[in-house]
Amino acid sequence: MSSLEINQLNEKLERIQATMGLYEAHGCLCGLLSASSDIDKHDWFAHVFDGLDQNNLTVQEVSDQLAQLFDQTVQGLDDSLLGFHLLLPDDDEDLAERTLALSDWCQGFLFGLGAGGFTEQDSLSEDVQEILKDISEISRITHAGEDDDDDESEEAFMELVEYIRVGVLLVYGELGVLPENDGPTLH
Repeated sequence: MSSLEINQLNEKLERIQATMGLYEAHGCLCGLLSASSDIDKHDWFAHVFDGLDQNNLTVQEVSDQLAQLFDQTVQGLDDSLLGFHLLLPDDDEDLAERTLALSDWCQGFLFGLGAGGFTEQDSLSEDVQEILKDISEISRITHAGEDDDDDESEEAFMELVEYIRVGVLLVYGELGVLPENDGPTLH
């Protein structure tokens, strides 16, 4: 999705008073998909559009756009070349705005895990437990400094996003949702 499409979709979600903004909704989707292989777009929509009139034209339009995002996200998570990316504001946006969007994304991811039925955190590897703890900490960010738009802060943010991206792939893989690799094993 282009940054313009992302902004327009986020504005439409706000206009229809969806339960979640776009970044939180994408995190929720990733959590749902990580928690269960039986999740479909309608399960996700139930969380995003909770209590909204499904016959509303704007809700239907947003549903169509989210259906495309659903398919892209599933493909990204299943991509053996690690093509998955977090849906966040474009790099041209203020770092403070992107940081808060990342916090929303993390909140959505944790919500999605729970809503998808995941409850056995103790059964996960130590690394994945640590990742979930870190995602939980990031989800608590409520304010980002406005004067942190320097190169060092930008680099730190990009490293954090990459850490979460890889962490989500590890969670997704460890929970067993990834398809089995039927190819030969190299030794």
